[in-house]
Amino acid sequence: MTTSSNRDHFFQTSASLDEQERKDIKSQNTNGNPIRLQGKILAAHPDPWNTGSIYVAQSNGTVRRIILATGETARAFTGPMAPVTSLCLSPDGKLLFAGCWDKAIWSWDTVTGQPRQKYEGHADFVRSVTSARLLGDDLLISGGADAQVLVFNIASGERLETFKGHSRGIQDLVLDPESEGTQPILFFDNDGDLWTASADKTAKCLVRQDGWKANLTLEHPDFVRDVVVYETGGWVVTACRDEEVRVWNRSTGALHHTFSGHFEEVTGLVLVGSTIVSVGIDATIRQWSLRPDELQKAVELAKKPTEEEKEEKPAESMLTAEEEAELAELMGDD
Repeated sequence: MTTSSNRDHFFQTSASLDEQERKDIKSQNTNGNPIRLQGKILAAHPDPWNTGSIYVAQSNGTVRRIILATGETARAFTGPMAPVTSLCLSPDGKLLFAGCWDKAIWSWDTVTGQPRQKYEGHADFVRSVTSARLLGDDLLISGGADAQVLVFNIASGERLETFKGHSRGIQDLVLDPESEGTQPILFFDNDGDLWTASADKTAKCLVRQDGWKANLTLEHPDFVRDVVVYETGGWVVTACRDEEVRVWNRSTGALHHTFSGHFEEVTGLVLVGSTIVSVGIDATIRQWSLRPDELQKAVELAKKPTEEEKEEKPAESMLTAEEEAELAELMGDD
């Protein structure tokens, strides 16, 4: 049982103190070469113009473009005073959009970092944003906790459409590459099949040619927050609320490896070349290589017992099998 003389701990349960101690210890690990920021990271988005950078959305209302090699902030995008939940770029990549708890979508010039228009209309916080070019117009599409999907003209800021029908909040949006529709879902692979990540503790592949039936279901111990497919290596990578990043065999669904390092919920994944970049509530950005040699090295390293496991392992008996049998017989006589 954990005890403490800290007056701030008087009204905390022993279990919560033990959990905090566990996180404090785990936070010291350097797995995935962590980049540590101030503020929880709620979402991440690739930077198409700078392949060594990503955008991250933080609970303190700031969006940052982070250089992965150095951990430096190349640009900070500020303005919101509430958590930023989601990110996307305009079709031409010149504008950055962020959905926010203040019910608005903020935008900035990606080069200068200067704020641009705000897009408003949701009755609750914005959970997801995406963009598309349709019939010559650049459109911004947002999903909110108010269960609405809104469509804006990016240039004018005019709200063009409001879609209702969902009974609960929209968690995510993605455009079907083979149609003009927008669905409240997560990720399409190169075959046009749909990958979903769910609070039902699964990630699934829904096959287009089979009427969107699931041909692969990946079971997790907790909510699945994100999923990406590394087509070149044949891997599916998932982010989970249990702090883990898992690598699955795309063909068989077998769990190949688990990357451990985050000490809070993993909230997003970005594929940068052959590297998976994960972000989490622990305010860290971590990088995990999927290169065959480095992934195999990680698998082999994970099989080796830790120092704690070595200490807990009982010493091997120096007796032969016959001597052990004789000793057991004598003990039985006693």
